[in-house]
Amino acid sequence: MHPHLPPQHMSLPRLATLTWLLSFCFVSLAQAIPPPPPPAAQTRAAYARWKRLLQRDLQQGQGSPLQRTQASLADRQAAIAILAQDIYTPPLWWLAIFRDPAFSIRHIARQKLEKAEDYALPSLIIALRDKHPRVRLQAAQLLGRLGKQATSAISSLSIHKEREPGVRVAILQAIGKIAPQEAVPMLAKGLSDPYYRAKVAAAVAFGTIRPPQQAEAYLPKLFLACRDAHPDVRFAAAQSLGQLKILAAPSVIALQALLRDKVWRVQAQSAESIGRFGPKAAPAVPALLQRLRDTNSPLRSRVALALAQIGKRSKQALPILLQELSQDTSLDVVVQHLLNPVMRPLLVFRIGGLEKPLLLMFAFSRAVATYEHVAISPLRKKLRKTSVPPLWLLFSMGRLGPHAKPFFTKILRLKSTAPLAQRYLRNLVLARIAPNHPKTRRFLLQQCKAKEQPLRIAAAVALQSIGQSTPQIQQILQEDDTIRRATERTFRMMRDLNTTPYLWRNP
Repeated sequence: MHPHLPPQHMSLPRLATLTWLLSFCFVSLAQAIPPPPPPAAQTRAAYARWKRLLQRDLQQGQGSPLQRTQASLADRQAAIAILAQDIYTPPLWWLAIFRDPAFSIRHIARQKLEKAEDYALPSLIIALRDKHPRVRLQAAQLLGRLGKQATSAISSLSIHKEREPGVRVAILQAIGKIAPQEAVPMLAKGLSDPYYRAKVAAAVAFGTIRPPQQAEAYLPKLFLACRDAHPDVRFAAAQSLGQLKILAAPSVIALQALLRDKVWRVQAQSAESIGRFGPKAAPAVPALLQRLRDTNSPLRSRVALALAQIGKRSKQALPILLQELSQDTSLDVVVQHLLNPVMRPLLVFRIGGLEKPLLLMFAFSRAVATYEHVAISPLRKKLRKTSVPPLWLLFSMGRLGPHAKPFFTKILRLKSTAPLAQRYLRNLVLARIAPNHPKTRRFLLQQCKAKEQPLRIAAAVALQSIGQSTPQIQQILQEDDTIRRATERTFRMMRDLNTTPYLWRNP
């Protein structure tokens, strides 16, 4: 159609399309424009009515504030509904509404203030000095929600004259989220607060101070918090010491004492924080070794990881780690279920009960891997004692990666009469030990033609990991999706030094 022709010459389908587009744009524009707010006088009248009803009910009657104000609840809600329609309602009014005992009314005020964001910042700073504790509490919580945007309010956040413990907790939490490095003295005062939750909030905020050197002068207070009567405070103090990672010698001594704590999660957190100091935490190795013999599986896994992070300076832990690994059978159960077509569907049900032993085995093997070439000699001694290497030994070699290259020939010559589980894991270990060796590629290509399907899939996964992918390999990987996914996860565990057993869930 010519562009200068009048609309009546336009074809009917194109005219209908244009009409639909214009209608869609008009409706979208109408929905995007907010409804006009009520008149300012009506908004002021609604606020005054809510205030008058609340004051009248609180001065009359008996019982709790919530019981005394129940009679006028519907009228107050109607007044708040009018305020909610006005987008220009002052934030200070919404903050004053937190004095209302009714949760439904306070919930509306909270929603409005959260949408206001930094627009309400000046009002929130003023509300920190309000007489009502609930108003101060909400102001501190909303400032913490703003985070770095509320940096200008950091000087107004103070617990010096605050009597309400809940408000002090909210203030300390807000400082930790906004700018803890600018209020370190206030956080130090929070560590000596009589309310234990305030101590926890202060200790958690200490761990977020950056750069950590700004907290160095107040670190003795954090050491005192490690000896607090409440376990939550000790837990938070141990966590913050590991996050700060300054003054290694006194920090490790304080954390070492927490390894003997009565609460196991405090012990686990102290072990994790000790590991964060790396080789500087070598004096804590004897205490960690004592905890390694604990019957609590999660604690032992944290201790093993801490020893792994300390590294070669914890050499005396290596025999104990290998001894613990030699007694583990969780990996054997998983691999046997995976390779047996009849038992394979049951693996999903068995894995739940094996998560803790698997986590422990992964942590120990990761710790062994950190010793690198130092672990070769004790592993060789273990290998000499048996003609067929156990699965834990093969898995540990896979964790060591290229450092376990001295075992390459021994693993490559594993007899064809060896159990299927060993030959299955052998294909993955070869790709970890010597991925670029010509014998590795040649052997894995031969394994792609094996009669046993798990061996073919393990060889295909190993070849794919070293950058060799052909149509034949892709075809093998599509033979059994369950074995392929479990094999890929097993190889990822060797390569990434991950310690979670959940990679095997729903294989």
